Amino acid sequence: MTTYLTWLHISDLHFCAPWTAWRSDRLLASLAADLAALESKHGLRPDLVFVTGDVAFGQIRDVSGLCMADQYENAWLFLVGLLDIYKPALPLENLFIVPGNHDVDRSKARQPINDWLSTVSARRVTEMIRDADPDWQLIMERQHAYLKFLNDLGATHLLADPKRLIFDAVREIAGLKVGIAGFNSAWSCKGDKEKGQLWMGAEWQLHTLEHRLEKADLRIALMHHPASWFVEREDPSLAQWLTARFHICAHGHEHDGWVARDDNHLRIAAGAAYGDSDHETGYNIVRLDPKTGTVEVWLREYTKKGIGAWKPMVIPKRTDDLGYAVYPGQLRLPTIVPVPASPAAAPPTAPPTPITVPASPVPQPGLEGPESRGIHGRGPAINALQGRLNKKSVVVLYGMTGIGKTMIAVELARRLGFIDTVRFIVTSRNWTMMDVFAQMARLFDDQYERKLSDVRGRRDWSILDGARPGFVLIENAHLLFNDHRTTDSELADLLREFAARAPQVKLILESSEEPPTGLCDVAGVGKQMVVGLPREALAALLRRPEPSDPGLGWDLSERDLDYVFNRLGDSINRGAHPFAARLLVAVASHHRETPRQVLEHRVGELNERIEKRLFTELFVNILSPTQRRALHFCALYRAGIPEAHHLIAINDAVKDEFACQVLERHCLLAHQDQTLYLHNIIRDLTMVREGGGDNAEMHEVLGDAWLETVRHLPKRNPSQLRAAAEAVHHLLAAGRYDRLPRLATVLRHSNDLLNELRETSLRLNKSGHHADNRCVLEVLVALEPDVPTHRRFLGECIARLDGKNSPNALEQFLVAHRLSPERPENLANVGRTYLARGEAALFVQLVDDLPPAIKKQAINDHVASILAHVREDLGQHDQASLLRRRLIHEGSRDPVLFSDEAMALLRLGRPQEALDILDKAAQGASNAYTASIRGTALEALGQHDQAKLLRRRLIDEGSRDPVLFNDEAKALLRLGRPQEALDILDKADAQGASGAYTANIRGTCARGPRPQ
Repeated sequence: MTTYLTWLHISDLHFCAPWTAWRSDRLLASLAADLAALESKHGLRPDLVFVTGDVAFGQIRDVSGLCMADQYENAWLFLVGLLDIYKPALPLENLFIVPGNHDVDRSKARQPINDWLSTVSARRVTEMIRDADPDWQLIMERQHAYLKFLNDLGATHLLADPKRLIFDAVREIAGLKVGIAGFNSAWSCKGDKEKGQLWMGAEWQLHTLEHRLEKADLRIALMHHPASWFVEREDPSLAQWLTARFHICAHGHEHDGWVARDDNHLRIAAGAAYGDSDHETGYNIVRLDPKTGTVEVWLREYTKKGIGAWKPMVIPKRTDDLGYAVYPGQLRLPTIVPVPASPAAAPPTAPPTPITVPASPVPQPGLEGPESRGIHGRGPAINALQGRLNKKSVVVLYGMTGIGKTMIAVELARRLGFIDTVRFIVTSRNWTMMDVFAQMARLFDDQYERKLSDVRGRRDWSILDGARPGFVLIENAHLLFNDHRTTDSELADLLREFAARAPQVKLILESSEEPPTGLCDVAGVGKQMVVGLPREALAALLRRPEPSDPGLGWDLSERDLDYVFNRLGDSINRGAHPFAARLLVAVASHHRETPRQVLEHRVGELNERIEKRLFTELFVNILSPTQRRALHFCALYRAGIPEAHHLIAINDAVKDEFACQVLERHCLLAHQDQTLYLHNIIRDLTMVREGGGDNAEMHEVLGDAWLETVRHLPKRNPSQLRAAAEAVHHLLAAGRYDRLPRLATVLRHSNDLLNELRETSLRLNKSGHHADNRCVLEVLVALEPDVPTHRRFLGECIARLDGKNSPNALEQFLVAHRLSPERPENLANVGRTYLARGEAALFVQLVDDLPPAIKKQAINDHVASILAHVREDLGQHDQASLLRRRLIHEGSRDPVLFSDEAMALLRLGRPQEALDILDKAAQGASNAYTASIRGTALEALGQHDQAKLLRRRLIDEGSRDPVLFNDEAKALLRLGRPQEALDILDKADAQGASGAYTANIRGTCARGPRPQ
């Protein structure tokens, strides 16, 4: 379970791209890197994000980029990206925003209303905000753009009171009911120099929101302005009210990061996420320990020096050199309870045949507790188990196989003084409740056998009366759970009686399955889930895995530790699997490699060990075939599995309506915020066992499920964007490219998504699947409309499918040319398309209008060749020839120029000049096509034998140019030798040089009997 409550507090974003983007983009972009670094170094992953106003810059004028709607569009993108910094992304419902003075449309701040606010009484303000009367509605028009922004963002949790733009919410985190109150302190803003001039309606807002949060353990107030900005006619005790009724008050506006403390209260001010100076720019992250009330604050500020970066904000005598301040026991919370001392237990009397745990290693000097035995990070779990046993003497300890349940129970027995007399009961699949009862009774009653014979096999609960204090661990208790989960099962009866009659005996049921709901409703029976090791504990384990062997271990870098933790952990950071970590240590030690090297190069060997010791029993003997297939479906997800739509889709696909629920019951799937997560180790092993993820049918099922998710989420909110990206991933893997274009409008720029689309497009282009590639390229163009290569490739794809004269292809080529006019390939595509459409004059005009510098770059030999074709199409033969000859004279080696000029000369009846041009081509610009034209020129001069010899020589040398074969076959037909023409065409087929035109020539041959 989460140990701390952590929140990120930013304020005063001031988004307005035309005015501030050139300065703010770098600053805000580096914020992501700073947050990632704080998470890596200090484990600071926020549970909540607070934005205390001034999201926008404010209405400047009603033109593109300067109006508030466009400012909020940029802010929307930033906030979505902010949530996506963390993996998995932070949920939108944990983002809380209040309006600031810059979120007020000053153009709607009418002067009569402003004058009236300067004279109005506090009583009238309270009445107005309470009743939301016409005066209030007129005032709230100033915040209409802000209201629309919240709607567009999909932040419905902030719209509980859209008439006043205040909100209250409660989130359960770290064992706390956290109440968040969002105040509207900006509704009366109207101009400059407003300090001491603002109204808030504090009495009504405070009483209303405080009342709604009365059952919260921790109350946090969010507002843009500090209390000193309001008129004297507001209740002068506003600051005192906040201090007395809220534990935390977070605000912005003054662009000054600061922490002020009072009894059971902290006021935390954020600097501006984008301020006018380094001094004003800042944000903070706060972490609260609910068990002690200690508050830690990390203050950050931005420096423009060098390339610009975020750094610690150091306040003398307030923070250390890392901008860190700690306030021990600052808050008094209901969750702070004295930790009960371990009960002093008399040494238990040993049973006739005690079952004991193996002797533990001798503690090293200076080490005490579990760490002395190489057990790291289990203190919280042991404490929690002890606390549950203090309240309930029977606890079901459950979690994934190998997660360390038995070890935690044994360590608690050691702490309680029972380590030498822990009683173990190992259940069997065919046990009845009578078997369990008999085993438990034998442990605590020496006369059990005699009493059992007296009661003739009946369960005489009185046998448990007066049992000696002890500690019992029932292993594999999941084999006893009733599949129907009835509350009146035999196991429930047994545990109820045991808890009532022998509370001095601590009974642990170890299970790899979550206990039935009805079982834990039994009085005296509790449950506790065991999760993996936190990051710091994994680091300690790897640093010294065996206390008795100080030479074994690795002090990993932060980066390497992150890599290992992510491979051994799960998607929601429920910890690294300890048994897998131990196997990793064994493999690394054997091969004298680091843990990361093993995971990168020997993961197959490690997985084989993990599978043999951890996974096979579950996969082969417990899960049914439909449940195993459901597990394979779950392993194909890249992140979380939403409950809505997806579980039904998977269960339907495997034809088992409870398959996914069984996986969750076996602790293979972890549940959080209506999302299920599969442990990374289980994912890897499933993919290996099931043959990887190349299953188009399964990916199509998941793609359809994500499409359904997209349809049911608010438009373009963060959850919908993530769902759309996942839909694209699975549809690409399924080969269902035809479904991609419908997602184009709900996708967001993402490097992972773009790379996946680009790689797919290249593969489809290479394999000639142009219709599919068109679908992929349309999505790429939608995501990156200003990338000229996307436009160019889409246009080329359309031209192949719809024809060279396609208007849609021309549209893409023109956009690509506009975006990158200096690229010859873009100009060439436009020229070819205009030529195919019979619009040659438009291309000439386009070229003539190019600036000289651009024209010099864009017109290469290939473009010049197209331009010459265009001029010929316009009847400008001399200009076309002059252009080609100039380039040839300047040393061009492009065979197309020589071929085109020679063909033009042939059409004009000048074969000798054509041969002269082709002679120049022979100096490094010839190819099969120029050779074919040479043959045509020789025939025009009557030199048929030389033409034939030329073509035959090239054919015999293995040429695959269809033109050579076609020309030779036509020459033979003209000479009345069709059989020889057919022989040439047969050779074209054999050498892979035939085409559609070759087939046409074959059809004209009057083929006679083949010679034997």
